[in-house]
Amino acid sequence: MVLILILMLQLVCTTDPSQQYEKVMHRTIKKSLGIDGGYSLEHDGRIDCYRIVSYGNLRGRIMVSSVAACHIGGCVAPSEHNNSGALASEYFDALILLDANDRIRKIKILDYFSDYGYEVNSGRYLKKFENKHVCDFAAGQDGIDAISGATISSMALEGIISQLCDN
Repeated sequence: MVLILILMLQLVCTTDPSQQYEKVMHRTIKKSLGIDGGYSLEHDGRIDCYRIVSYGNLRGRIMVSSVAACHIGGCVAPSEHNNSGALASEYFDALILLDANDRIRKIKILDYFSDYGYEVNSGRYLKKFENKHVCDFAAGQDGIDAISGATISSMALEGIISQLCDN
């Protein structure tokens, strides 16, 4: 019984976020890009990022990733060091869907594990990202303020978006 529990826990802890949320990915692609089947997901060389290709045409990209954010003590609080000496972080899982022009079509927070910063889940806040170009985040020209109560989580989300910029 204990062995089964350990094996199940190991499977959950090592699962790639894109595998864990595969059904959500396909529903979001269908609803937000209007593609109902007839597409494939091709890894684009980045961790957790895939090109959406339909009948030979690039229709967009989708990323499902664990986003590192800090908890209320801050990223440099001495108690946050883990055994390897690295700073510990709390994570949340996010889905980011882009159209073929690298404009954000949809952002979803799939799982938020922390007790702090959960305000980043607000639909009203996440809607502000729609139709913004990913390179606006890399250049710091997105015009979106961090959300009160979730400043670090907001900045972490913008950081992961800026990594999608190819420039």
